[in-house]
Amino acid sequence: MVHCFLPSSRRRSSNKYSIHSFHSQCSALVRSFLRIPLALSQDFPLLLSIPSLHQSSKMQFTASLLGVVAMAVSVSAHGKLASPAALPNTTPFQNIRIPDNGCGQGVDVSGRPTATFKAGSTASITWNINNGDGGGPLSVKFDTTGKGTSFNAVATVTKNLAGQNGGIPNSFPRGDHKIEVTIPNVKCERCVLQVKQALNGREGFGSCAVVTIN
Repeated sequence: MVHCFLPSSRRRSSNKYSIHSFHSQCSALVRSFLRIPLALSQDFPLLLSIPSLHQSSKMQFTASLLGVVAMAVSVSAHGKLASPAALPNTTPFQNIRIPDNGCGQGVDVSGRPTATFKAGSTASITWNINNGDGGGPLSVKFDTTGKGTSFNAVATVTKNLAGQNGGIPNSFPRGDHKIEVTIPNVKCERCVLQVKQALNGREGFGSCAVVTIN
């Protein structure tokens, strides 16, 4: 949830209409400039204080929003799939938490496969951590339809990434980390691979890649 607060000095000198107008304009600006996913706003509530509704203050508010956007990108970049190459995401990593979008907001799964696996074999997958809470354990699934909406083939993770299962992993070393998985006994020209944190059933950071299983 995004909160917009009018300073008490302004509230005393404003009528009900101007206060309502303030909140409406604030909400519209936030939606236009930030487009922060629901999950990110839940994890990192945003507190905005706007001193005035005048044009000059709106310009100052816009400049402040640009800084908030940069901050939002940095806090959301916690963990991602490094190899196979991950699909691009308009708001990386964090948006995979949205239940109705298994690969994140704005992801196009129509790209060409970036890796080939053999059904039933053991394979290595590289996970990149950019922040301390991007650690494991990880889950690995495949959508054999290639749509990125139904991850019906679950891989067995034989060598997982350390972390705090059931809690937010903290202070995990940054950089690339390899895990090993057993590829499911399925075949597909264009599977969508999903790798994400598995935190006792709760959604976590992650990303997807298009791969082939033969």
